[in-house]
Parts: sequence; C-alpha cells; structure tokens
Amino acid sequence: MRTSIRTQIIVGFLVLLTLMGVLSYYMISNTRRSLMSSAGSDLMFFAEGVLNDINKHIEYHLEQLQLYARRNYLRNKVKRSNIIFDANSEVESLIKRREDEVRRLKNDTPSPLLKDINNSDFSAQLKTDLMEYLGDIHGHIPFYRITVTNRYGAVVA
Repeated sequence: MRTSIRTQIIVGFLVLLTLMGVLSYYMISNTRRSLMSSAGSDLMFFAEGVLNDINKHIEYHLEQLQLYARRNYLRNKVKRSNIIFDANSEVESLIKRREDEVRRLKNDTPSPLLKDINNSDFSAQLKTDLMEYLGDIHGHIPFYRITVTNRYGAVVA
C-alpha cells in the first residue's frame, strides 16, 4: 500500500510537532525545577543571615545586661541572700515551701512573698537603674521582665 506524498508530509509534520511539544514540556519542567531550587537556596541564605543578625542583637543585649549586673549594690544584695540561705540548714524545704505557696495561688495572682519582693526598695531601685542604663544605651528597654536569683534559684528581685 502506497501513501501519497501529501500524507507522508502531514504525518511527518505531526510527528515533528509532537516531538517539539514533548521537548518543550521537558525543558519547561526542568527550568521550573531549577528555578525553584535556586530560589529556595537564595531564601535559605537570606533566612540564615536574618537569624545571624537576630542572634548578634540578642547577644549584644545580654552583654549589656551582664555589664549592668556587675554593679556593686546588685552583687551585694545577691551575696546577702546567699548568706541567708547558707545559714539555713533546710534550704530545700524552704524553697519547696515557697514554691508550694506560689503554686497554690491562681496564675494571675502573685504570692505575698513575690509582692514583697516586687515592691521592695531594691526592686524599685533596680527597675529605675535598668531603665536609665538600658534606656540611655538603646533608647528603649529591650527586656520585658528580669528576675534576679541567688545561687539556690530563689528570687531576690
């Protein structure tokens, strides 16, 4: 069976079009895949840079707080608290009683002990000094809450 030249040209043209379509699809999918991986790696490098900046910022603020913590009145208060706890023979039971007292209260109600600590002259002085010290350096206070504890973990201020 003989086919005409016209049919052969049409079949050849259809085969060529099909081949071009398959190759185009392959090229587009490869290009899309390489663009996605390239964009993903660029975003990963960007995110890594942002995280490094955040870490440096946090480290800087903590260094400033450590410098502040070296002030004598703060160190003396913590030393006095350590001496009081060192003199007590039942440190664990004292800390456990304080923790139980705090746990018995509702979450939004501070214990009388914490009220006394927060309202003490030392805590007020610490708040004022920290606001001045960190406010002068940064123009704002970078910490929401700072808790000063002794070596036993008991809250001092």
